[in-house]
Amino acid sequence: MKNLTTTAQEPAILTANTYFWSPASSATGRRSNEAKRVGEVAAWLLSLGLTLKMNENGTLSATNGTIDVHFSYSESCSIVRKSLSVSRNGKNSNITALRKLAA
Repeated sequence: MKNLTTTAQEPAILTANTYFWSPASSATGRRSNEAKRVGEVAAWLLSLGLTLKMNENGTLSATNGTIDVHFSYSESCSIVRKSLSVSRNGKNSNITALRKLAA
């Protein structure tokens, strides 16, 4: 019998190369894209059991005691910026730590 539990899919934005991406043409569209991307990542991190905190500058912080994650996504008139930093036990890590947590 198959396992019927569902896990949230890893958001593509975490590994996407946004260098060639174009921002939305209107400010409303840019803010909407920012909220959408941060929401996708927040939902995935919650499904992994991390505790979330939205910072005043629009960045997302998450922790579960051993893993700390900081994610930001922003669009200006001309560029798209994305940043992901993961640390495990105070040492820099990468998305593999999150993938192991998801497994």
